This record gives sequence, C-alpha cells and structure tokens, in this order.
Amino acid sequence: MERLQLQRDLGAFRPGDATLAAFAVAAVGALVLGFILAIGRMSDHRWVRLPVGWVVELLRAVPVLVFMLLLYYGLPVIGIKMSSYWAVVIALILYNGSVLSEVIRAGVEALPRGQSEAGYAVGLRKAGVMRLILLPQAIRAMLPVIIAQLVVTLKDTALGFIITYPELLYFARLLGSNGEYGSPLIPAAMVASVIYVAMCLALSYTAHRVELGLRRSPKGGNVAPAEPAGQTGTDTELIVAQRGLGKYDAGSGGGI
Repeated sequence: MERLQLQRDLGAFRPGDATLAAFAVAAVGALVLGFILAIGRMSDHRWVRLPVGWVVELLRAVPVLVFMLLLYYGLPVIGIKMSSYWAVVIALILYNGSVLSEVIRAGVEALPRGQSEAGYAVGLRKAGVMRLILLPQAIRAMLPVIIAQLVVTLKDTALGFIITYPELLYFARLLGSNGEYGSPLIPAAMVASVIYVAMCLALSYTAHRVELGLRRSPKGGNVAPAEPAGQTGTDTELIVAQRGLGKYDAGSGGGI
C-alpha cells in the first residue's frame, strides 16, 4: 500500500521540476524586487527612502522558513488560502529580494562619485545617470555576489518540504521513510544532496560564463555602442561622446 502511494505521488509530481519551478519564479521575482527596493533606498526623497529602508530591514530580519509558515498556515486564519507553491515562492522573493537590494545598492555606492557627477554635467537627470552609467557598472561588479545569492535561493527551496511542497527534499524524505523499501533514509538523502549540488554547480557555471562574457565586452551594450578600434575611455566618457550625436539628452529620464 505504501509503495502504491509513493508511486502515485511520484507520478503526480516530478521533484526536480517542482524545485526548478519554484526557483525560476523566485529568482526572477527576487531580482525585480531587489532593483525596486535598491532604487527606493537611493531615492533623494526622504518620504520614499525611509519607508523602503524599514521594509528592507524587516524583510531581511525574518527567516525564510517563518515567511513560509506565516503564508501557508497563518493566512488561512484570516480567510486567505495559499498553495504551498506560492508560499515557497513568495517567501523566497521577499527575503532574497531584500538581500539583493542591499547588494545592488552597495555596488552603486561603491562606484567613484565622479561617474555620476560627469553624467549630471552632460545634462542627464538622476534616472538617466542610474540607468545608463551606475547600474550597468554596479551589476558587472556585483555579479558574483548576485549569483551567490541566487544559489542560496535554489537551496532554500528545500525548506518547502516543511509545508508539504513536493520538491526534491520532500520526496527524499518520503522515500527514506517508506518501510516497503526498508526506510533508506540515508541513501535517499545522499541522492538528493548530489542532485542539489549538481543544480548549484550548473547555476554557478552559467554565471561564470556570463561573467566572462561581460569581461570580454567591458563597455557593454547597455551603456554605449561598441567603441571604434583604438578608442578608449570610461563608460561616462562614451556617453559624453554620444551626447554630441544627440543620443542622450536631459530628457532621457525623470528624477527618482
């Protein structure tokens, strides 16, 4: 009977697919939320900067597992029922998005002050300076840290088994506690660990290839077109050069 139940569960869900499905949505959501919170924290407006700062500190202080438990078991108390999938995804987005916001903010603030001042000097507003000068350079500099946080996001999907989300660890525990197979808990845990390591290595390798590509083209298409042979200069200098061609002007973006 236990074997039939296990086969039925394995047929209904693919643990690897469930893990990757939660990670893919959580990674994209965390990156988007991270950018939004980072820009909010760097706003010139105090009424924007302070509340966003409180939100970031609150989200970073609450453990991911507590978020999952609150979403899955707490919301039904007030009449809101949430599936285990969305409880896992939203919890990962909230926590990792707040961490990534600090990573992005640190990358922007670590850039030389002359970068932004040069942008303002050629007539760019803060949105244009942020989009064309600061963010492209900060992302390239902080890419290893961003990828490391995404690896943490992938591993944290394992916490979903506590709220019965059918991811990889959930099925390893289900298989390991099955008396029909002799309760192979240790072998099942070892196999699950190997799969997690393989997925994390694949993600790290992909990030390494992206980083190598960015290093080969340090000017990046986000800031300015490829420079002519023999031309050198910083990203800001390239924008200044394009200024004369009318590509970037004071109307490129509003204030933040």
